[in-house]
Amino acid sequence: MSLRARIVLVFAAAALLLMAIIGMPAALIVSLIDQQYRAVIREKHDTAWVRSIEVASIPLVRQARLVVNDPGVGSARSKSDAASASARLVEMMKDAGKVTALTRIDLVGKDAQLVASSDGLRAETPLIDAAAVFSEMTERSSAAVTGIAQHPSGALVAVASIPLPEGGLVAVAGPITDAVSRFADVLAADIFVTDIKSKLLASTKPALWEKIGAMAGGLDSIHDYAADHRHFKMVPTAIRNATGNSIGTVYVVSDVTFEVERRALVLWITGAVTLLALAAILTWFYSYLQSSFNPLTGVTETVRALARGDTSVLADVPERADEIGRIAEAVEVFRRNALELERLTFRDRVQRAQEESLIRQEMKRLANTLEPAARQEMVADLERIERAAHGTEMKPAETASVLSIAFRLMAERVVDQHGKLSSLLEERTRDLGIVRQALTERSQLNRLREEMELAHNLQLSSLPATFPAFPHRQDFDLHATMRPATEVGGDFYDFALIDDDHLGLFIGDASGKGVAAAMFIAMGRSLIRSTATRGGSPAECLTMANNTLAVENQSMMFATAFAGILHLPTGRIRYASAGHNPPYIRRTGGTIETLNQSEGVPLGIAEDIPYTEASIDMGPDDTLVMFTDGVTEATNAANECFLENRLIGSITAGAGLKPADLLSRVIADIDAFVGEAPQSDDITMIGVRFIGAGATLSSQAPASSS
Repeated sequence: MSLRARIVLVFAAAALLLMAIIGMPAALIVSLIDQQYRAVIREKHDTAWVRSIEVASIPLVRQARLVVNDPGVGSARSKSDAASASARLVEMMKDAGKVTALTRIDLVGKDAQLVASSDGLRAETPLIDAAAVFSEMTERSSAAVTGIAQHPSGALVAVASIPLPEGGLVAVAGPITDAVSRFADVLAADIFVTDIKSKLLASTKPALWEKIGAMAGGLDSIHDYAADHRHFKMVPTAIRNATGNSIGTVYVVSDVTFEVERRALVLWITGAVTLLALAAILTWFYSYLQSSFNPLTGVTETVRALARGDTSVLADVPERADEIGRIAEAVEVFRRNALELERLTFRDRVQRAQEESLIRQEMKRLANTLEPAARQEMVADLERIERAAHGTEMKPAETASVLSIAFRLMAERVVDQHGKLSSLLEERTRDLGIVRQALTERSQLNRLREEMELAHNLQLSSLPATFPAFPHRQDFDLHATMRPATEVGGDFYDFALIDDDHLGLFIGDASGKGVAAAMFIAMGRSLIRSTATRGGSPAECLTMANNTLAVENQSMMFATAFAGILHLPTGRIRYASAGHNPPYIRRTGGTIETLNQSEGVPLGIAEDIPYTEASIDMGPDDTLVMFTDGVTEATNAANECFLENRLIGSITAGAGLKPADLLSRVIADIDAFVGEAPQSDDITMIGVRFIGAGATLSSQAPASSS
């Protein structure tokens, strides 16, 4: 398909799309106008129906006034003689039947109950809702109210009601045929009246109902249908009684053939004119494109010739100022450039042959610097290349390729010869390099040892190491010790006098050893201490440290910890544990109690872990011993652990000793057990003896005797 044909198709598609874009809002506007038109029709029909009922009810109003003014009816009302009143109403219906067709006359009392009726005893209730009529009379200040009601027989009747002087009202009913006839005359249409069960009650053309009755679909639908080459519109209108309830429907069937045919004609003419205009525009556009693209054909042939390498073809295009003229100029420039390229290619071929000859001469001179065997091989290669360049063994491009291969081989031979010389030099300098490397490694090792010793000193200096720690306090005695397994340990201990009545005691052990473990546990110690000094409980201290350490814990380290706060006036200690070894209390009586609160999760594993607290009372001269697992897991040469039973034995044997002496005894027992075996873990302990008076010995937390 040619370019101009594709452009025409695209233009046609764009035109159709534009028509669709314009047509959719137009269709929506037409639909909206149609909806408004239908609403206007409904309003017009409702008004005409109400007016038709009012006009058709004029004879009924006149008859109602005769009933009100009738002496016989008035006498029966005054005597409350319902039978006489009913008999008189029957007589009046007979007399009125000569002039106006009536269906029923009712007398209704002030209580909206039926007093008398022309139907006699058959009538039990009024034909109308008297209460609703009374209300309408009051609102409209009207002496007569007209409307439609449903007779007990099921028929719809027109009713006119007027009030009685002493209260109550008279209701006169008659057929709705007059109202239907007047409604049909006003609208110039056929009228059909049905009850709420779609049963036909009155019509102007009963035979037509047999054809269209099935289309009656309620009050919300206006139907259009065709019959006998004619178009009709069916519009329903509700028939309501005095209470506003629907008791039937009146259908207006109008002949709209002229309107439908006129609309169809307008649409057909509009569509035909639009299509003709579009066809004319496309025809003109195609002709214009054809005249514009004809010169482009010559340019295309020139480009094809240039693609084949034929530079003799010219683009015979008159000088133009549009895009096609510029394309023709560009093609001509391209043709001239192709000619220039051919000339340059020939010149480059000659120049390359000269350069190759010069390179071969220089390579011969370079070959003279090689060893005899390599020089002979190189000269043979060059002679073969030179014969090929002057003969017919290979093409010039292949000659250049072989020349490059020969040059690469010669370079490899030169490099090989240079490598042999370099290897001899390397052998002489290798020993010197080994000596230099050894000196460098020794310097690095010395620097590392200095850094580790500095880290060891910094860690120990960060822990409280002055004892007695609080010489001005006489109500407790405290001592702590730590012996790292490496230069930098992963344990910590700490204590702080939070206020005059509370002493904070903290101990912990990080996973692993070395600088990383020391930094991790130092951060945990700082968080626990800062929270405690701000008044935090032991559980809050562990929670704060855990939430901080668990954030961005890329190394997946963790630490066990124990936090306790001793109330110095009473001796009660509140404590919480993050998976740490439970401390021991040595009672003055010689028993050992365990602070069983080791079920907590270690610090740094996950955020928002709850920690529970417990408490226990210390009596006078009771000693609390806190320790890390380096104490119980100290291993001798036989790979046996010190374990809790030996620790309890050491604590029991140290009865009566001060905390400093007690901890020294425990370490001495550990050293005696371990012997010459290397220390496998950090050994950290805190000992606190409570001296204050008045403390009770009753335990407030789970404690087990060992």
